Amino acid sequence: MIRKTLYSWKRKKFNLVTIILVIFFCITIISMMVNDIFISAKESKDISMGNVENYTYVTVSSDSREMFKGDAVEIVKAMSKYGKVDMLKLNAESISKGNKHIKCKPYLTIFNKEPDYTAYVSKGRYINAEEASKGGKVALLSYKTLKDLNVFINDYIEFYGEKYKVIGILGPNHVEQDSQWNETVVLPLNSVPKAYLEKLKSELIYSNTGSGCLLMSLIYRVKPADCDNILKIATEKFNKDKIRIASERQKTSFSSGEVQTGISTFILSIPIMLVAIFVIFNMCYFWIEDRKREITIRKVLGATDKSIISLVRRQVISVVLIGSVLSFVFQLTMRGYLDDILAKDSLSLEFNFTNFVLCVILSLFIGYIATIIPAKRVISMDPAEALRYE
Repeated sequence: MIRKTLYSWKRKKFNLVTIILVIFFCITIISMMVNDIFISAKESKDISMGNVENYTYVTVSSDSREMFKGDAVEIVKAMSKYGKVDMLKLNAESISKGNKHIKCKPYLTIFNKEPDYTAYVSKGRYINAEEASKGGKVALLSYKTLKDLNVFINDYIEFYGEKYKVIGILGPNHVEQDSQWNETVVLPLNSVPKAYLEKLKSELIYSNTGSGCLLMSLIYRVKPADCDNILKIATEKFNKDKIRIASERQKTSFSSGEVQTGISTFILSIPIMLVAIFVIFNMCYFWIEDRKREITIRKVLGATDKSIISLVRRQVISVVLIGSVLSFVFQLTMRGYLDDILAKDSLSLEFNFTNFVLCVILSLFIGYIATIIPAKRVISMDPAEALRYE
């Protein structure tokens, strides 16, 4: 089909190349704009920590009149049997690669099954359930931290003398945009070195309160209907340590700022996509108008209306597919070179297969409508009138 299309256009190479390039640029632009909307939605969801109905801020404390003698980490592990637990507000610690050192706040997580939400990972992947439960030596960093340490995905960093493999970038994959994950390192709780674990236990008892009692902040991801009962079970299990568990559930999914950001991205993206769609439509429309003489001669020579429409349809599909393949190759090969430049305008060539397929289908639909309508009009004209017009 594509070979026949190229052969039929051998005398109009410039026109064919122009149409393919226009479709290539338009598909790339539409893909970038749609991708920008998807990324903004992910980042907004990331700020609100996903489905807020399924997570609760939890504060675990002990009697301030007595020295806490229990094990704070064991409390966290006991809670993780029912859902994902993240430890917050921990003191900054040093991570390194070679001679480079940087201070980051550990964000420790533990869960036994895949949760309904994980932080937005712009590149790579998040910690899986096996790594979280068995203590896999993996870590996630923000893009800014990766740049500061000069590390990449699959490189290794050191934390308390032990090596961790970097498996993902948290938040936006560019420095220019602020992120709640900046200066944060996410690690499985079960993987942290013993030296840090002992320091952590001491930190939770003394550093936060100064009175010898326990005080730690957690995010607990369980269904609201189960949360209160689970926290009650945990309180009873560690009753000998006289702990208290206070919870605060979020009430809204998005702040007004996050909604405004999403609306702004949508408003800015839609006009650009409409212009790209309009360009594809016009290019395909005038492509058929330019071939009025050819279509008329085919009809005079005995071609049926059905065969002419079928020919036009095949050529439209061929041209759009060629432009789509070029766009596909361009986005895959040039992302590493252009993303830092595009990031200044909050754009990205990050390839999303679903998004790309939708853009190709949209382009095929627009190209089909834009060519079939004028083609049918040319076919319905009297051949003598059409040729006299030419």
